[in-house]
Amino acid sequence: MITWISLIVGSHFIALQFVFHDPTLYLLAILMIIVSILAIPITQKFGVPQSLFVGGANGTVLLGFAAFNFIRFFAN
Repeated sequence: MITWISLIVGSHFIALQFVFHDPTLYLLAILMIIVSILAIPITQKFGVPQSLFVGGANGTVLLGFAAFNFIRFFAN
Protein backbone atom coordinates (compact mmCIF):
# COMPACT_ATOMS: atom_id res chain seq x y z
CA MET A 1 0.00 0.00 0.00
CA ILE A 2 2.78 2.44 0.88
CA THR A 3 4.43 1.86 -2.49
CA TRP A 4 1.25 2.92 -4.30
CA ILE A 5 1.03 6.08 -2.22
CA SER A 6 4.66 6.82 -2.97
CA LEU A 7 4.05 6.24 -6.68
CA ILE A 8 1.09 8.63 -6.70
CA VAL A 9 2.94 11.28 -4.70
CA GLY A 10 5.95 10.97 -6.99
CA SER A 11 3.89 11.22 -10.16
CA HIS A 12 1.97 14.26 -8.94
CA PHE A 13 5.22 16.26 -9.04
CA ILE A 14 5.06 15.95 -12.84
CA ALA A 15 1.80 17.90 -12.83
CA LEU A 16 3.16 20.39 -10.31
CA GLN A 17 5.96 21.21 -12.73
CA PHE A 18 3.40 22.84 -15.01
CA VAL A 19 2.07 24.91 -12.10
CA PHE A 20 5.41 26.11 -10.72
CA HIS A 21 7.41 26.05 -14.00
CA ASP A 22 10.33 24.32 -12.29
CA PRO A 23 11.86 21.53 -14.39
CA THR A 24 13.71 20.12 -11.37
CA LEU A 25 10.36 18.71 -10.24
CA TYR A 26 10.78 16.14 -13.02
CA LEU A 27 13.91 14.92 -11.26
CA LEU A 28 12.06 14.67 -7.95
CA ALA A 29 9.23 12.75 -9.62
CA ILE A 30 11.64 10.33 -11.29
CA LEU A 31 13.53 9.66 -8.06
CA MET A 32 10.35 9.01 -6.08
CA ILE A 33 8.95 6.76 -8.79
CA ILE A 34 12.23 4.79 -8.85
CA VAL A 35 11.98 4.32 -5.08
CA SER A 36 8.42 3.06 -5.51
CA ILE A 37 9.42 0.60 -8.22
CA LEU A 38 12.43 -0.74 -6.32
CA ALA A 39 10.59 -1.01 -3.00
CA ILE A 40 8.97 -4.39 -3.56
CA PRO A 41 12.01 -6.39 -4.75
CA ILE A 42 14.38 -4.80 -2.23
CA THR A 43 12.09 -5.29 0.75
CA GLN A 44 11.41 -8.89 -0.23
CA LYS A 45 15.09 -9.65 -0.69
CA PHE A 46 16.24 -8.13 2.60
CA GLY A 47 13.09 -8.78 4.63
CA VAL A 48 12.51 -5.20 5.78
CA PRO A 49 9.08 -3.55 5.95
CA GLN A 50 8.12 -1.59 2.85
CA SER A 51 7.23 1.43 4.95
CA LEU A 52 10.75 1.51 6.38
CA PHE A 53 12.40 1.45 2.97
CA VAL A 54 9.97 3.77 1.18
CA GLY A 55 9.79 6.25 4.06
CA GLY A 56 13.54 6.38 4.52
CA ALA A 57 14.36 6.57 0.83
CA ASN A 58 11.70 9.14 -0.03
CA GLY A 59 12.58 11.16 3.07
CA THR A 60 16.20 11.25 1.93
CA VAL A 61 15.16 12.21 -1.60
CA LEU A 62 12.90 15.01 -0.36
CA LEU A 63 15.50 16.33 2.08
CA GLY A 64 18.17 16.31 -0.64
CA PHE A 65 15.81 18.03 -3.06
CA ALA A 66 14.98 20.70 -0.48
CA ALA A 67 18.68 21.30 0.23
CA PHE A 68 19.43 21.47 -3.50
CA ASN A 69 16.71 24.07 -4.09
CA PHE A 70 17.71 26.01 -0.98
CA ILE A 71 21.23 26.35 -2.35
CA ARG A 72 19.91 27.07 -5.83
CA PHE A 73 17.64 29.82 -4.47
CA PHE A 74 20.44 31.67 -2.71
CA ALA A 75 22.93 31.15 -5.56
CA ASN A 76 20.84 33.35 -7.84
